[in-house]
Amino acid sequence: MPAREETAQYVFTAVGWNTTQDASTNDIHVRLNVTSDRIVYAAYSRATKAYTITWMSNGTVLRTDTNVRYGTKPNWGTSMPKDEYGRTAIRWDYNVNTGITGDTIINAKYIPEYTATFVLAAVDSDTESQKTLYSYKLDQETVPVYGGKPPVSIQGNSTDFKFIGWSP
Repeated sequence: MPAREETAQYVFTAVGWNTTQDASTNDIHVRLNVTSDRIVYAAYSRATKAYTITWMSNGTVLRTDTNVRYGTKPNWGTSMPKDEYGRTAIRWDYNVNTGITGDTIINAKYIPEYTATFVLAAVDSDTESQKTLYSYKLDQETVPVYGGKPPVSIQGNSTDFKFIGWSP
């Protein structure tokens, strides 16, 4: 009996012969009482293939789902994972509305965090000095906002200088 090549979706097992093309059952009568030409096709049962989904966060395996049937939409659950810094993932790098078509690694994605530091700097002809006034962590989608005390001069009399704003 000829083998049938598997697809991404199915694995095929030979079950016998049939007069119907793409049949999935054996017809025991197909070889009996043959009195004229007859076309006979190999019959195969098919089983939906199963795959493995590996859920990852920054290189760490969070969970492995095995025996996930072809076409099944991946489902992590309701709460997104947190990374080692306590940030909650915002999405997955795989469209979870698309069915699985093979072994799949799905990575959690996080909004990168940065540190915003507000520095008071003064420059005169002889020296440059600076003082960190306020610093905090924020994600890349947040605009930094100064939350410290109003800046005052770090050189000379505070009435000699007027605070006019921040520059990057």
